[in-house]
Amino acid sequence: MRFLARPQAAAKAPGACAWIVHRDRPGATVAGPTTADLADAAAVPAADGGAARLWRRRLLRTLAAHWLEVAPRDLVFERDAGAARIVAPRRCFVSAASRGVWSVVAVGRARIGVDLELAGAEIELYASARGIAPEAACRRWTATEACAKATGLELDATEALIEGLQGEPGRICGAGLPELEIAYAAFPGGLAAAAFPPEPVRA
Repeated sequence: MRFLARPQAAAKAPGACAWIVHRDRPGATVAGPTTADLADAAAVPAADGGAARLWRRRLLRTLAAHWLEVAPRDLVFERDAGAARIVAPRRCFVSAASRGVWSVVAVGRARIGVDLELAGAEIELYASARGIAPEAACRRWTATEACAKATGLELDATEALIEGLQGEPGRICGAGLPELEIAYAAFPGGLAAAAFPPEPVRA
């Protein structure tokens, strides 16, 4: 998994790729919304972040299209058993999360999950409840959320798996679950995490 700031060379990334994007910075241009994008955003009240959801969906469409080397408007999204994916014109799995003006989105050939969090009161409360430092808490929280998206498990179950990594990148594997790799990427004021199947070692 590679975290990128821009879409360049994304199509060359094997297995999976993720982007961390600031909505108001150059390079954050996104494709225009499709009818399906507008319908998806309309399902969420404006007060609950419908506009942000629409922008994230457009960002995901833009970057996934670049990775798949197809036109953004040609992508067809679907959600099945909690996993978001693109089913046409080529198949892949997708995941996204946002906090304020920051978003992380990922595409991969297998089910993946991403999350990001900003430093602040929520992380400090989470850290205090678990008796760990805020930096470690941010890593545990983001990895737990990403793992839940990649597996479909409840947060309590994925946190128990993540706890063993002690906040470091690494691999986890639970009973009946595929092996997952956990990776992190820092950005100004926050941290992103991704959970994804390990990429095969190339000779």
